[in-house]
Amino acid sequence: MNILAHLVEFLRAAGPRRWPGIEQETGIPENTLRKLAYHDLKNPTLAIVQPLMDYSDAIARKKRKLPDPVPRTPKNLPPTEPVTGV
Repeated sequence: MNILAHLVEFLRAAGPRRWPGIEQETGIPENTLRKLAYHDLKNPTLAIVQPLMDYSDAIARKKRKLPDPVPRTPKNLPPTEPVTGV
């Protein structure tokens, strides 16, 4: 398996809800992780590949754990306010 295929498989197996944690661990922006996982980034630089390879290797060797998934929440919704005067 080539390196790019390995990283795509790693990111897809981790799932999008873990990408914010992977971003914190590797410094690679979540949007870049998404692009890589869905083949929108065809030729990633070494600055993207190396931290992800190091991180996936550390997880495979059980030196690190995948981050917990972030809870699902609706995005861009206004805060709810109590209904008054009805």
